[in-house]
Amino acid sequence: MPARSPQLLRKKKRRRRKKRGYFPQPHEFQPERFSPERKKLITPYTYMPFGLGPHACIGERFTMLQAKIGLLNFLRNHRVTLGEKSVKSIKFDPKAIILQPEGGIHLNVIRDPLKY
Repeated sequence: MPARSPQLLRKKKRRRRKKRGYFPQPHEFQPERFSPERKKLITPYTYMPFGLGPHACIGERFTMLQAKIGLLNFLRNHRVTLGEKSVKSIKFDPKAIILQPEGGIHLNVIRDPLKY
């Protein structure tokens, strides 16, 4: 490989292996695996979406804050429910670089501002 060649690390592939993988049931949607109680069981540096060390994303904290504020403002003005086409078991597209479900997620979104 020539010097200074660009590299793409397949972090997702490493996290999703069934044998010697970092997460039990890596292909199942389990948001509770990041709960404070279970976070202690995760091998350090397994999940690093913004990188680590001197090359980590400088905007990580700002990005997370913006995402939370945006979601909060959206949910204040909308009611979200699962659509009829939604499946109970989510299968992820193995070829996607960014984690995304096969066939998408079907939601019903109704504008319904909260009353104060």
